[in-house]
Formats: sequence, C-alpha cells, structure tokens
Amino acid sequence: SSDNGSSDNELNMDDLNELSDEDNNKLEEYMKLSVKELKNKCIEMNLQHSGNKSSLAKRIVENL
Repeated sequence: SSDNGSSDNELNMDDLNELSDEDNNKLEEYMKLSVKELKNKCIEMNLQHSGNKSSLAKRIVENL
C-alpha cells in the first residue's frame, strides 16, 4: 500500500533522520574534506577517530 512510505523512508534514511537540516548541511561540508582532515578534526575535539569518512563526519557534526 502507498501509506507505508514513511516507514520505508525511516529504514533507509536512519542516519539522516537523527540530524536536523542544519546538521545535514554541516555534514555535507565535512564530507568535502579528506579522511585525514576529518581524523585530525576528531583528534582536536577529543573524539574517537576510527571509522570511515561518513562516520567521522557524522561524529564531528554530532559533537559540534
């Protein structure tokens, strides 16, 4: 049925659902940086700096 669109959306967009539009914009900005730059930023912020690019960027945005 067509009314289950929202639940499908939640499953696919889980990561983004937690973030506000403003945070999503910040996330896009951080995704433009290199993994090395993101790791350095995490270290500066005393955050864990393991993981792939999107998890690093997300971690930074969530802790700004």
